[in-house]
Amino acid sequence: SSQTPNYNLNQWSRDDRVLMEDFNADNAKIDAALGEKADKSAVEELNAQVGQVELSMPRVVFGTYTGDGAASKHIELGFPPKALLLFCQNGRTSYCVSYGMAYGGLALEGHPVIIQNREVLTLNSSGFTVRKEFQEKAVSPYSNADGVFYHYIAFA
Repeated sequence: SSQTPNYNLNQWSRDDRVLMEDFNADNAKIDAALGEKADKSAVEELNAQVGQVELSMPRVVFGTYTGDGAASKHIELGFPPKALLLFCQNGRTSYCVSYGMAYGGLALEGHPVIIQNREVLTLNSSGFTVRKEFQEKAVSPYSNADGVFYHYIAFA
């Protein structure tokens, strides 16, 4: 007898003696091939489902930066945050004695942290921008004060 090219299943001619062992061997080959195909399909389906779950999960990034004292500084996240919490090194968002300093706060998409009509923290398409501006006897943006260490939590 001859065999098929893909799975080497038995092919009989009229003169061949048909044996039960040949049928059982062929059935085992078919079962193994179908089982492997089913396993691959199940893995592919599971990977697709995991990919969908990952896309629907909120992304949370924790980070730090040190202010450089410039009027503004962009912090690159690589994605557009929907919300961001910013604190200075001691966990404060503001401080006030005779004048005030606004270190951070909660910025939302389309809603920057603003103090006395000046932006402290703004979200954008790839991260966020912080500012430093001092006005005597006024609360001022201080989210980029020179040498100050800041902590943030960004949500995408």
